[in-house]
Amino acid sequence: LVSLAAQMGGVGLTQAAQWVGMEARVAAPAVFDGSPITLAPNPVANADQTRLIVKDASGNQVQANEINMSSEQIEWAGIDQSGNPLPNGTYSFELESLQDGKVLATTPMELYSEIIEVRGEGGVTVLITEAGSKVDVTDISAVRRAD
Repeated sequence: LVSLAAQMGGVGLTQAAQWVGMEARVAAPAVFDGSPITLAPNPVANADQTRLIVKDASGNQVQANEINMSSEQIEWAGIDQSGNPLPNGTYSFELESLQDGKVLATTPMELYSEIIEVRGEGGVTVLITEAGSKVDVTDISAVRRAD
């Protein structure tokens, strides 16, 4: 059984290795280099308002903007309230779902991040994103070619 499990883990690693250089849709921080970042909101069903919360690598909130109530992907341009570009770096994104002004839930937003490495760790296949995040291969909801 141990041998069979090792073989199955190797197949997962081999298959996931094909994703290196591609972009995976994950709930993880992303590297902002001046190019827009595609975000995938998933608001709570009974929410009547949603807000995008952006945090820098230190966990400091740098933005909080109301966004349309939708599950449609949005582009975050990385500009502040005055229209100036935010510094390049790593940012994380959360979606606040509200009803009657009260927060129902705050959830990490999925986004597309480049996969730079695939590892087998303890029998689990993990992906390493360009921001350095480790993501279990089962947490990937989509994969696409990098632009």
